Amino acid sequence: MEYYFSDRKSNILGVGSTDGKGEWRIDNDIEKQSVDNRPAVELSLDIHFTNDQEQAVNEMAKATNFIMYQDEE
Repeated sequence: MEYYFSDRKSNILGVGSTDGKGEWRIDNDIEKQSVDNRPAVELSLDIHFTNDQEQAVNEMAKATNFIMYQDEE
């Protein structure tokens, strides 16, 4: 699965993938649908990076940004 990280203006900051095709390697991705009557999804994933890449990952994955992906639904 591919994950696209973007800022609030929809500028793509990076692409991660579970199959090794993205800029960042991702694994342990877990999606949980809300059990309440709210349209919410909880997403948890691990992004692998080197010490030299830490600043870029921090910027890409900061709390005010978006993570976009397409699941089976």
